[in-house]
Amino acid sequence: MENNVYQLIVTHTQPNAAQYFYKECGKESLIFALPKGHRYTRRKSLSFAEMDGENMLLLPDIGFWHFVCTDKMPGSRFLTQSDRFSFNELVQASSLPSFTSDLAEKYTETPRNRVNIPISDEESTVTYYLVCKAVKKKAFLPLFAAV
Repeated sequence: MENNVYQLIVTHTQPNAAQYFYKECGKESLIFALPKGHRYTRRKSLSFAEMDGENMLLLPDIGFWHFVCTDKMPGSRFLTQSDRFSFNELVQASSLPSFTSDLAEKYTETPRNRVNIPISDEESTVTYYLVCKAVKKKAFLPLFAAV
């Protein structure tokens, strides 16, 4: 955006420079997707620390969420599968925990063999911002009003 390559972006960090105009456009919370029979399936929420050390299935191309998971769970091993169909098949057939999010829950069905448990850590929830340069604000006001 600074080099005028993009006119609009969505980011998970709130811009702090006066040169940008932005509006909150959504939130997302990461969730543990535990296999039925896992020792924590009856919990109302779990922390990253409580799950640290567990081997987990993980899609590798999840952007900043990847760093949150690996930084907050340094004792865990993450088994990755880049093909989404194959990943979903592994989740269905595996006894390993995985991740999902409240946004993903809106568009996909929770596998029958999984129980979704919210993550209690602050880092598990992000706010998204729609951003443009302040000098372009007028051109994008209808879009910002629709968000």
